Amino acid sequence: MNHPPSEAAVALSGGVDSSMAAYLLKEAG
Repeated sequence: MNHPPSEAAVALSGGVDSSMAAYLLKEAG
């Protein structure tokens, strides 16, 4: 299991792609 912490968290959360996408978009500006 060589996945980044963020990816692991998403997997544990059940793959919340929408939330991650929104977060990444916010971070991107």
